[in-house]
Amino acid sequence: MSKQQAAMLACRILAIYAFMQGVMGFASLGMVPFYLQNPTPRMQEWLMAFSSVSPGLYMLTFAAILWLFANRIAYYMTMDMPPGEVWSGIQVETVLRTGCVLCGLFILGNAVTNLSGTIAYIYLFFHQRQAILVSQPEMVIRPVTESVAFLLKVVIGAWFAARPNQVIRLLRRVTGEDRES
Repeated sequence: MSKQQAAMLACRILAIYAFMQGVMGFASLGMVPFYLQNPTPRMQEWLMAFSSVSPGLYMLTFAAILWLFANRIAYYMTMDMPPGEVWSGIQVETVLRTGCVLCGLFILGNAVTNLSGTIAYIYLFFHQRQAILVSQPEMVIRPVTESVAFLLKVVIGAWFAARPNQVIRLLRRVTGEDRES
């Protein structure tokens, strides 16, 4: 098995896991009738209904992309190695790099599942700010923390996926492994 084939297999395993997470995300599908019980739902109700269903949809989309583009993603993960090289022995660097990229992709996929909820909170915050500030001041904190968490997941996930060697170097520096070699 080549290194690229092993990386492709890892992508497909992550795609299967993402698919299972997406299917489990549809448990919130039962909330849709609750949000849309009004004969003429407003934008707020539509947003809440969509945000209850969208995490499952996003994770299923992420699973499909991982599965369909596993070969290209695997090529990216192993692009500094010759394409036909046979994996005669497991090299720690290769496994770490592949793991970092997969973790980054998973973090990005997880961030996307929170996207619609974050948009809903921000929308509600800006369109009902006065009512929220007067009746529920603690609700002001939620859109801010949701947005910050979303941005952190995107930045960290993108960093892990795009720059796995930097992540590995930083982890080695922090743990003191770079001094031993």
